[in-house]
Amino acid sequence: MRHKIGGFLLLFLATLMLRASAFAEQVDSQSPSTVSPTQGGFVQRAPLPILYRHFLAYQIHLDRAADALEKRGKNGNDFRNHFQKKLDLTGDEIALVRASGLRLEIALGKKDAEAKALIDATRAQFPKQSAKTGQPIELPPVPPQLLVLQKERDQLIEAEVKDLKTKLGSTAAARLDKFLQTDFAPAVTTQSIVLPRTHDPVAQPVPPFRQEVVR
Repeated sequence: MRHKIGGFLLLFLATLMLRASAFAEQVDSQSPSTVSPTQGGFVQRAPLPILYRHFLAYQIHLDRAADALEKRGKNGNDFRNHFQKKLDLTGDEIALVRASGLRLEIALGKKDAEAKALIDATRAQFPKQSAKTGQPIELPPVPPQLLVLQKERDQLIEAEVKDLKTKLGSTAAARLDKFLQTDFAPAVTTQSIVLPRTHDPVAQPVPPFRQEVVR
């Protein structure tokens, strides 16, 4: 049975399988319409709220890169104003985008900290197993509270996106939607994986993780 799972569950599996690295919101170079099999799952087009999540995080990243340049006496406007120019946003509209990105960063940071504490506590209940033995590693069940946290995390993103689109107004929001779905989507995909009962490091090697991304 296949399950589409979020970042928390992947982090949980990664932690318990020792050195595994996999994320539901994974940057990939494939077409957004592509649904292709991977080792233990499928890569498919990211939903619109996830595209917004990456876009907002990227704008904050560009702002910080611009700040770093300006501290060195260089011009950071190309970074800072990249999306404003590309989307033809007003100063007030891009300010709304920046505020939304910062709010979401703080909210998700708190939720991620809750998930990490739960994952660490769960892992501590089970003895460490070494992949070097070649024996399958028994995986404990996913804590129900982790599923709750994942749902709450998704809801935070969806609520922030809805609020931003309302504040931007229908015209600017529609323009942003179109940009994310046509220009931005090819670089962002989600990955579903099969939840294993055990992890055999020989028969089930960890899938390659090509790029580190904002989750």
